[in-house]
Amino acid sequence: MKKITAIFLVVMLSGCTKTNKKITLTTDEIVSSVIIDVTDPQQYWVSPQAILNQYHFQQTPQAACVFRMRVVSEIEMTPVITYRLGDASETSKQNLSDDPQHRNKCILAFNKSILKVFENFYLEEDTARSKENSEIFRVVCNELNFLMHSKGQEKVLTINSNLIEHSDLANFYQLATSDPGEIAKLLEQHKLLPEKLTGLNIFLVFHPKDREEDKWFRIISQAYKLLFEKRGAEVHIQARL
Repeated sequence: MKKITAIFLVVMLSGCTKTNKKITLTTDEIVSSVIIDVTDPQQYWVSPQAILNQYHFQQTPQAACVFRMRVVSEIEMTPVITYRLGDASETSKQNLSDDPQHRNKCILAFNKSILKVFENFYLEEDTARSKENSEIFRVVCNELNFLMHSKGQEKVLTINSNLIEHSDLANFYQLATSDPGEIAKLLEQHKLLPEKLTGLNIFLVFHPKDREEDKWFRIISQAYKLLFEKRGAEVHIQARL
């Protein structure tokens, strides 16, 4: 069996703002991770602008920004796309021309890179067919472990999925219970989650196409909410971001 290795694409974007006024440079870092489920056709996928809004550039234009995207597929080891914009103190060294708009240009370049990632994703992914298996929980736990070890002061995880697990961990198509608490125990027993998720904002996003999908998303998302809030995360369940 061939060894599957996750691919990491890291792009460093540099720049700074330098004016006649004295500015206070920040070391804050905002990390936004996005997980999109491609194992089933979806009515709604998160928009790149909704993700870019999480960086609130107007309020914190000098913060470092990290963007990550990965998919839920039939396998656990899926590619991770990563872009990073250094903070002003890190990137000011690159502004050799003393351009007062250099930082703004770098923010625009970062935004364009993320827009391009989403554009390519929508063009390349098959949105019409379902896949047999869904490795959701492992992928989510892997990303949570990354986030909790990152140095970001603001951390956001957006999970765009119906959360229907179909792997060796669990088969939610054959659940013997509709109790979120029991489903949470079923997932928790695998001991994949970090012990703490304090300071993390998690968005569970899915737009059901009918009452049956709505019913099961409400049940399973509540199970995830129990697991995440128990560890200190702030959880938001919604149809759109």
